[in-house]
Amino acid sequence: MKKLSALLALAFLFVGCSQSENAPIRSIKVSGTYKETITPDLFKCHLSLSQKHSSKDSATFLLETKRENLYALVKKLDLPDSSIKPQSISVRKQQKWENAVSQDICFIAEQSFIVSIAEKQKTTDFVKASTLLNDFELRYIEPTLSSPENTKNEISAKALALAMKKAESLAQSVNAKIGKPIHISEENFQEPRFHSLSVAKNNVTAYGREQNLGEDFSASIEMESTIFLTVELNF
Repeated sequence: MKKLSALLALAFLFVGCSQSENAPIRSIKVSGTYKETITPDLFKCHLSLSQKHSSKDSATFLLETKRENLYALVKKLDLPDSSIKPQSISVRKQQKWENAVSQDICFIAEQSFIVSIAEKQKTTDFVKASTLLNDFELRYIEPTLSSPENTKNEISAKALALAMKKAESLAQSVNAKIGKPIHISEENFQEPRFHSLSVAKNNVTAYGREQNLGEDFSASIEMESTIFLTVELNF
């Protein structure tokens, strides 16, 4: 809602003319679409860690001890501790069925982590090194933006400008001018992630295409905004 209010305020800046209060309101409805391919400036590496033990407390203790290896790796790569976002720890029983009777085998303590890295080369270095951490699994990499809202607002403004330009052109074709905006709406953004990532022999698979970790791998993000705009039409 805040974003649409800001766009509506921006639309008012495009036009300065308005009708008298008693004049009949005529309007025109247009749309503007702007699409841009953006190089991500932030990569979120999603990892998981699990530890097994016959005792619940021991499984949790082993997990907490093991995760220090991740923090040590982050420090070694000169990444701030704040780049690691640990998720909550979960503990579950592992059971087996024998003769229709369940038996407890052990407890499994699990925890997920998100490591956010702003440099592509350091992301490559981290991915390589993380494959050497025992009991850690690198699940996928999510390319994103450090300031997504600012980027979205910029794209929305460009879509609005295209809609206003279209409205002006249509108004001129009938010897009219556009007045103040009446209504504005926007379609949702779509941001793709890596569909999958697997690590084997220093390679990753992203979007179904294998990339060598020795290279500076990257991914593009497509952002698109469609603005629907209704403005007064003044003759």
